[in-house]
Amino acid sequence: MTTTTIDRSHLSTFTKARARFHLLWAVVLLLGVGFWSLVFVGPVVAQATEHTEPVPAVAVEETTVMQTQGSRRSRHLEEVRAVVVEFEYAGTQYRETLATEDEQLGDVTVYLNTSTERVSFDAPELVDFWGWFWGVAGGLVLAGGLIAYVRSIAGTVRLARFDTSRAPEFAVEVTSTNVRVVNQKKAATPKNTAIDISAVPASAIDGIPAGRELVLTAQASAAPGVPQPGTRLEGVFVKAGATSGLAVVRFGADAAWWPVSIGEKIADV
Repeated sequence: MTTTTIDRSHLSTFTKARARFHLLWAVVLLLGVGFWSLVFVGPVVAQATEHTEPVPAVAVEETTVMQTQGSRRSRHLEEVRAVVVEFEYAGTQYRETLATEDEQLGDVTVYLNTSTERVSFDAPELVDFWGWFWGVAGGLVLAGGLIAYVRSIAGTVRLARFDTSRAPEFAVEVTSTNVRVVNQKKAATPKNTAIDISAVPASAIDGIPAGRELVLTAQASAAPGVPQPGTRLEGVFVKAGATSGLAVVRFGADAAWWPVSIGEKIADV
């Protein structure tokens, strides 16, 4: 009895690299969402749900309080001037100590957040036009990043589940190749090297006009080698019905599948 071994080494190498990339992508997205929520969502929610009232008060005593001063690297506690204020709001008596360099004893105005009961000499800052603009723009960028992230994961899952017994759906003929280092600041390792393969359809491909030049990009660590001009590659798109994006190709019926990203070549201007 003969056992056929299915070579998934190139596909496994690629999916493992994508899994690490997706983990890093998720961390960046989480940091982005956290920052966006802190600088935009938080102030907008506070503006919509909290209410601040200007209240007349009396500064009755000078004192000092410990307050954090300095930049992030030289942050320290420092004693600063403060005054004790007293006022009444909605039948409740308040006595608060507020740091200030300017307010003197006597009549003053304080701002009371009726939701949190926080008292301050400073009026709340409303979200202005540019705050809304950058907040909405940041939200759209994050939404786009999330959609792309989900699509990328879906493609990786399809590749991991790819049935290597599937019959090829198209064939291309290689016209030229270019091996390049992805990150010029790092060593030219297989993981940091991409293979750009220019090719033309050798058989009809639904949705791609005959004679249209394509570019197949592969990661060197997940490819069996660099195909030479004139080589015929047969392949199949990982997503059914796709005409671009993630695909797998091979040199022939007995060769191993390896992943590529396919798109139409942009004409030189």
